[in-house]
Amino acid sequence: MKKIIISAFIVVLIFLTGCSATSAGDSGKKKALVVGTVDAWNPYGFLDKDGKPTGFEVEVFKEIGKLLPQYEVKFEPMQFENLYVSLDSGKINTIALQAERNAETEKKYLFTDEAYSILMTKLIVLEDNNTIKNFADAQGKTVLVASGSGDAKFLEQYNNDHKDKPIKLEYISDPSTVVKSLVDKRADAFVRGDTAVITYGDAYGVKLKAVGDAIQNRKSYYPLAKGQDQLKKDLDGALKTLRENGKLKELSIKWLKNDYSPK
Repeated sequence: MKKIIISAFIVVLIFLTGCSATSAGDSGKKKALVVGTVDAWNPYGFLDKDGKPTGFEVEVFKEIGKLLPQYEVKFEPMQFENLYVSLDSGKINTIALQAERNAETEKKYLFTDEAYSILMTKLIVLEDNNTIKNFADAQGKTVLVASGSGDAKFLEQYNNDHKDKPIKLEYISDPSTVVKSLVDKRADAFVRGDTAVITYGDAYGVKLKAVGDAIQNRKSYYPLAKGQDQLKKDLDGALKTLRENGKLKELSIKWLKNDYSPK
């Protein structure tokens, strides 16, 4: 009789243990997904009046978060110069800021296969500036560009190839400072996506125009640390859904005033 009671107790204990493990698995903690973005680059990433991250990049990733309930998305706004340092140190899991995927960057990072935006960068000047119409006109002039960006590398190479007449580069990324520098005549042009003509114009009350050929016309992806294959797979799946259901197009038109979504 004792043996029967003990056996029954063991069976019940095993059953309860199994139920407990299943519940814990089903209600397991979400994985933290920390997204680095900028804090002062309207409309891509900036802080709203309450100090909370917002902008195109943030809103896109919020939609990704809705499709990936296994993750808890957190935003870490910072200066542009600190983004890749933070990714390298493991402080963040990815960067939401028009990251470029090329042979050089792929040596160090894993990238999503799915893009979420198309960026066409140009020289941008005040609307009444008729002296700068292309890169040749910008030689000897002061042009503002974000330090460490693909555009900065392009312009640095341009100067390397035109050492007799280089462009004067100043590394400033804050939009309000960039626009004020143009208005105050401390700079002649800046390099940004052509969306800045409308978005910066609206935000700071200035009339701008894009001139010359595009510096870059490229797709934007999410960079990850090497080995993050599952996260890459999850992000690709979410981005594919957002592209196909038109959400990327909707957010692009809302924030960038045009459809820059990948086709």
